Amino acid sequence: GRSYAERDGHALLYLAQIGCRLDGAGAVANPRGMAGSLLAADFHAVTVEDAPLRNLLQVVERSFLTAAGIVPAPHASGQAATTEGERRLGVTCIDLGAGSTTWSMFADGHLLSVDSVAVGGHHVTFDIARSLATPFAEAERIKTLHGTLEDGALEDEGMFSYAVSGQGEPVLHETTLADLNGIISGRVSDLIAQVSERIERSGVAHLAAQRVVLTGGGSQLKGLARFAENMMGRPVRIGRPEPAAGMPVAYCNPLFSTAIGLIPIALDPAARTRGTGLRDDVAAGGYFKRVGQWLREGF
Repeated sequence: GRSYAERDGHALLYLAQIGCRLDGAGAVANPRGMAGSLLAADFHAVTVEDAPLRNLLQVVERSFLTAAGIVPAPHASGQAATTEGERRLGVTCIDLGAGSTTWSMFADGHLLSVDSVAVGGHHVTFDIARSLATPFAEAERIKTLHGTLEDGALEDEGMFSYAVSGQGEPVLHETTLADLNGIISGRVSDLIAQVSERIERSGVAHLAAQRVVLTGGGSQLKGLARFAENMMGRPVRIGRPEPAAGMPVAYCNPLFSTAIGLIPIALDPAARTRGTGLRDDVAAGGYFKRVGQWLREGF
């Protein structure tokens, strides 16, 4: 399974056995003690292209750090934002990031699928900035303060002021909340439609898509859970990481789901994480070489 997953220059991030087949019959959790003539196993592998991964690891090395392992981000955020019961019954966790949206699908306690699309919360902000001719920072402020997908948002004729792009003294313009929320709903509708289509094409939607959990910074948009529930036709909730001992409550925020999900994976010796696999001159010698260079240049 490992050899097959690493073909064509792909790097393996995650490989887990999700079941066995005995004489062609599937859904065998533990074949020990059973009689049969042919035993096979089903595996789930997560791979990426090798070159971009190595470039990211080089960035870490240049910061005088070494990556102990590599974990697919959707897996980490799914572990943090969903419960063990949900992962056993079947759940899809969608992480709405700034530049991309990723998701992980679980059933019977196993990670069955991960995927992503290159659309995220910043694309909503860009749409606002373009439509209202306002700077990106101002568009982000508008989205945070006034943006909503709640019922009735497209009929809200309330007005708000904002600064437009240009030189010299700031110029204020006004628009309605309905116009703003129309911009937001258009982009979010397109995003949810893309994600839904990819989920249905995954081949495991009947196992893992009965319920949906939204997490990530983009999930904090008001009314998003109900909006997504109406579009996807299944229960949707916002997933927040559970507080852990020694962790400030402020960090139990969907924004930090991926980072928080990495903690139990890093502490679990049985976690199926990939080692970095860096060459010795990069992983070991490269680190000390860079430290020596830093000392020579600094002192």
